[in-house]
Amino acid sequence: MIQELFSWLDAQRITYIPVDTEVVDIPGFGRLFTADLSGTCTGSMLVQHMAGYIDKDVAVNTRDFFDMGVKVAYDFKLYKSVDLQLSAGVQNVFNAYQNDFDQGVERDSGYIYGPAAPRSYFAGIKISY
Repeated sequence: MIQELFSWLDAQRITYIPVDTEVVDIPGFGRLFTADLSGTCTGSMLVQHMAGYIDKDVAVNTRDFFDMGVKVAYDFKLYKSVDLQLSAGVQNVFNAYQNDFDQGVERDSGYIYGPAAPRSYFAGIKISY
């Protein structure tokens, strides 16, 4: 089915980047441990910065950003058909973040670029049955 999808995308001349997903098999843990790594690279952009917080309109060349996230999880079998998953991770590992926001009443609310949030940590519990 996946190969059919890729063949269709090729026939439609749609550009795609195939991504392989594998479950990490660590000796002693079996296939109960998973690790996810994701990232987004945003190149330099030409962004309009409107007057208000600054004296006059300017076009700003932004810097490149690389936003990476990491998540690890472990599955526990509670009963025959009930699983518990504990997970934890970090979003925006490198803390890539815009550092020149406007402030005050006259700020340009459209002058926002780059990752939406600074580095953050998370933990989760999932019960499936």
